[in-house]
Amino acid sequence: MSLFDLTGKVAIVTGSSRGIGRAIALRMAEQGARVVIASRKQDACQAVADEITSVHGDGRAIAVAAGISSKEALRHLVSETNTRLGAVDILVCNAASNPYYGPLGSISDEQFRKVLDNNILSNHWLVQLTAPQMIERTDGAVFENLTFADRQYFSLNRLFSRRIRDHDAARRSTFFFQTFDDDAVMKRTDLHGYRSLGSYLTE
Repeated sequence: MSLFDLTGKVAIVTGSSRGIGRAIALRMAEQGARVVIASRKQDACQAVADEITSVHGDGRAIAVAAGISSKEALRHLVSETNTRLGAVDILVCNAASNPYYGPLGSISDEQFRKVLDNNILSNHWLVQLTAPQMIERTDGAVFENLTFADRQYFSLNRLFSRRIRDHDAARRSTFFFQTFDDDAVMKRTDLHGYRSLGSYLTE
């Protein structure tokens, strides 16, 4: 089933060695994208990249280990992507940490800082690293999947995100489309396609 055409597009998907991230990476590859599988463990990333290349051919996926808590690791992720595949067209910030479940009043400072660092600051770093490439081409897309926040009594994503409401996926996933600066608004290409992808993954 062809949802939309991503032929030749380069997509980084964090947290894509399993779960939702893996499903997003597989579907993007099906639509023609060249996908970067990123997570903490290289062997787990490589397994998904191999799965994609076995179906779609060499050069359609690479594996780059990168922990979201390290800015240097994320710099390496983007640099390696640029070297091996070219400029980044799509960034999917899917990786996250869930150190605490419960009411806001009981979370420790250390746990709250980890939520902010791994689920907010890390995504900000990735946007800073990739958005200039998109701005230069006046084309690109950034997605954030913050499912963890919907399971908390406090929903940090409501401060940083724009909710898509017209698909089942919106009940569990939140995406925002980042405008990097006032003078360079990135084109929201294939928005309907991406929203359909979210729905497709929940069917």
